[in-house]
Amino acid sequence: MASEINKDKIQIIEWIVNQDKLTALKPLKDAIAAMEKDKEDTNEIVGYLSHGVRVTRKQLVQTLLDSVNSLNDDTLIKLEDLEQQSDKW
Repeated sequence: MASEINKDKIQIIEWIVNQDKLTALKPLKDAIAAMEKDKEDTNEIVGYLSHGVRVTRKQLVQTLLDSVNSLNDDTLIKLEDLEQQSDKW
């Protein structure tokens, strides 16, 4: 896998070096800038929990993915089952 990544990097570097027009590099520069912004945005605070703890975009997305996985894995507790368990408390 690492050798495949290195081959890709070399190909990209060679392509960049062989460009002689700035217009050919602009889309690449824009894409890199967008990826860097996305990386920064994952740490952006998007809300707070009821007790004041900050929630970042990355945490929110992970929570949503965990919820979807719970739905797919059928690991959620049904309301009826929860009520039965709470009666035993």
